[in-house]
Amino acid sequence: MILLPTSSRTLLHRWVNQFGVFEVRGANNGLLSRRQQIGGSGQLSVVVVPFAAPYSGLGRRLKEQPGGANDIGRYRYRKYSKMLSSNATMEQRGSIEPVRFTKNMTFFTNRKQTYEKDNQSLRLTETLDKPLVFIFAWLQASEKHLAKYADFYLDQGFEVLCVHITPWQLVWPVNGSQKVATDVVKFLTNNDFPEGVVIHGFSVGGYLWGECLVKLHADPTGPAVLAKIRGQVWDSLADITEIPVGVPHAVLPHNPTLQGVLRNYINYHMKLFHEEATQYYVKCTHLFHYEPAQCPALLLVSKTDPVGTEKANIRLRNIWESVGVRTSLKCWDKSPHVGHFHKHRDEYIELLLAHLRALDLPMYNLHTMVNARTVASQEISRSIQLFTDKPRNVEKDQQTLRLKEQCDRPAVLIISWLNARQKHLAKYAQLYIDQGFDVFCTYITPWQLLWPVKGTQLVAAEIVKFLKNNDFKHGLVLHGFSVGGYLWGECLVHIARDLPNYQVVLDRVIGQVWDSAADITEISVGVPKALFPKNPTLQSALKKYMLYHMKAFHEPATSHYIRSSQMFHTNLLRCPALFLISKTDPVGTVEANTRVKDSWEQSGVKTTVKCWDRSPHVGHFLKHRDEYIDVLFHHLRQLNLPSLKQDALLRAKLKCSDCALLILPWYQDS
Repeated sequence: MILLPTSSRTLLHRWVNQFGVFEVRGANNGLLSRRQQIGGSGQLSVVVVPFAAPYSGLGRRLKEQPGGANDIGRYRYRKYSKMLSSNATMEQRGSIEPVRFTKNMTFFTNRKQTYEKDNQSLRLTETLDKPLVFIFAWLQASEKHLAKYADFYLDQGFEVLCVHITPWQLVWPVNGSQKVATDVVKFLTNNDFPEGVVIHGFSVGGYLWGECLVKLHADPTGPAVLAKIRGQVWDSLADITEIPVGVPHAVLPHNPTLQGVLRNYINYHMKLFHEEATQYYVKCTHLFHYEPAQCPALLLVSKTDPVGTEKANIRLRNIWESVGVRTSLKCWDKSPHVGHFHKHRDEYIELLLAHLRALDLPMYNLHTMVNARTVASQEISRSIQLFTDKPRNVEKDQQTLRLKEQCDRPAVLIISWLNARQKHLAKYAQLYIDQGFDVFCTYITPWQLLWPVKGTQLVAAEIVKFLKNNDFKHGLVLHGFSVGGYLWGECLVHIARDLPNYQVVLDRVIGQVWDSAADITEISVGVPKALFPKNPTLQSALKKYMLYHMKAFHEPATSHYIRSSQMFHTNLLRCPALFLISKTDPVGTVEANTRVKDSWEQSGVKTTVKCWDRSPHVGHFLKHRDEYIDVLFHHLRQLNLPSLKQDALLRAKLKCSDCALLILPWYQDS
């Protein structure tokens, strides 16, 4: 029997709610009511807690009491993952959405996808055409924190599937974690993974994978399934000996007193229920150590981690290397359990990318990987930014926007789509940064679009000033997205007013790419989708207002849209152009882009069109990544850039030194 202070009653409730294995009695009052346990008036100074048999039925009895069920729902607590430090510079997960696959398995995706399956076999209706990363979550991990890891892998072109177990499923493996492991094995067995599978496990996730190994080694098809695993990453891996330490940290992260109590109980549990629990832990640990998947492994640990200890992980590395598994280990001096990514973000990412680069992933060209998190930005003016692969100080003249040090390598100016997020722009920026470009970015707001005289035209004037007053001796390439066509049209209007003065800007442009370019007729469709990407009701309301706005404010707004559209169709440029469009794009339509192409060809502009059957507005790169890169680089090779002629370019590794790039996007990619 254990005496607990009155101040610990709330945390005791959390404990009881997780395990349901205690009876709570007062010294004089018998079985306490739920209200007396948690919210009592303080008349009782201690709570007496005898250990009871599992499934004591406390939760059921409490619910049967008046108000019991309501009281249970009233009390909330912070999960273990809330302990993790959050990076202030980390962007919110944004468009990443969890898609429930089974009770314990969840896909994370940044596009609308249902992952339809056969409920019996868990076989997907459509085979995954990307490599899969299988995340084995830590105890009590929240979707919010898992999404940060998912975001990283999605940026690299992976599909992401996460599996977790609850504390109850850990404590009672036969009816808990083993059933989850059955689903995992069933999924791996009954699906084809032509691009391979990578396992990324945390803490108790190693035990769950051990349960999977037990089932795989007992199945004749097990070796074939394990062959699908191309690599593994284990972060803060917890051994069987750390379960009494790890579970209390997960369930009661902020109360050392109850952590000690729960640690004592789990030691007791593992001794008393050897047949029901501990023997399975031991068997899983043995297989995990001595019969692992034969693929490269990366272990990430910390000297200060009390759960995934350095000693246990070093021992594991030595065993794996003795059985032929190539294993790397990184040990930080100080970082919390499952908190290395947050504490040592940049180094964590570099290690992970280096590990992934060494894996056998058939269609996964690591040169195309976009590590958008490494992109730094610096303000050049109110509407122009510089993207670089590392922070640097760029000095300029405030009046002319002339840079003190002119670009000695390719440069990129991204004029972003409406409501574009930095992380989406960074994917395009990183693509060109990897090829040696400097990347500049500019943007307009919805207000600036609606009121062009005081908005877009001022941004256009600033763009033209920037392009004129900087040399760009190696040439300039335009890469525009959607409403970027309108913004470039406003730039052309500005240039046309003083053509002799601005002819130098046109002469520097040696190529252009237009992705999902939108004409004036699509503004009423594009703006609502940009501002309310997931709300059809508000989209419809804003579309009606946009049509009204364009009629009511013809002089201050619509007349300028029309003039910009005319200049874009006429086009003062005569350099080669590439159009990237989709038959299902309601904003940058095939018809509108074909009209522009025909007009330009009549003016002597060499044009190329790539039209996909199905992909979202400004989403061709995400939907058709490899083909997009191939088409883009093929176009760039036609621009007589000497360095581009030297090699057949690998998908995302374009080494050139003689071009600059201007990117003009349109609206938010959902």
